[in-house]
Amino acid sequence: MRVQPGTVPERSHMKNPFPWLAAILTMAGFMIWLWSAQPDRVADVPLPPSAPAEPDRTDLPTEGSSMPCQVPLAWRIARLDEEFELDAATAETVLREAAGLWEAALGRPLFLHDPEAGMPVRFIYDERQARTNERRRLEAALERERATLDSAGFAARTRELSELLPPDTAEAGVYREAVVRDGAGGVDVSREIRIHRFAGLDDLRRVAAHELGHALGLGHVSEPGSLMRGGPARGEADPEDAGVAPGDRDRLRALCPEIREGSAGPD
Repeated sequence: MRVQPGTVPERSHMKNPFPWLAAILTMAGFMIWLWSAQPDRVADVPLPPSAPAEPDRTDLPTEGSSMPCQVPLAWRIARLDEEFELDAATAETVLREAAGLWEAALGRPLFLHDPEAGMPVRFIYDERQARTNERRRLEAALERERATLDSAGFAARTRELSELLPPDTAEAGVYREAVVRDGAGGVDVSREIRIHRFAGLDDLRRVAAHELGHALGLGHVSEPGSLMRGGPARGEADPEDAGVAPGDRDRLRALCPEIREGSAGPD
């Protein structure tokens, strides 16, 4: 079409330069209307009831009990794995003897055997006792061969054995405790002793007495000769730590003044 000078073309023939803008505005308006038309559903949903407060539970490491001096402290054998090749009567006798070490030192009863409700003592067999058994077997075999070896040969075989099965530094036993405090101020203490390895009955007696000391409230010490000395248990033939040392007794007396009375036992 030819346009005469000074005239304006008809609007029907002009293109809208912003069609997308109109579409966006239309969609935005629709969404605003849709949102405003929805009922307020949040206020209709009831809130869940408040959950009761969980008890304050504290799991303690293997140091002394956080609730010490709870005597007489009852105990029982709750588990005895058959791989230890230890009958229940012998295990109970050794536990009684371990408790007796403390009672002789303090001059009064401290423990009570309660097969129904006592603190559980669990003999749990694992690789620690398996290594101990293998070491004892090889040591016995070497001792039988000693007569056929000169001193140099015996020393060499002993070194080989030590390199093959070095002394086990893992814990022989452990005292475990959980303290639960409820909202009303009540306190419940759950205790247990786990025994994992021992070289013989004398060694077992020391391991058990050590863990019973933890149950009474005593922690580890570095004093040589102390029953509560930290670290791995000594061997069966080692005369060290045969009983409660004077330092062990004095620490327990200081921790528990109420058990100081009575015969102190031999110094």
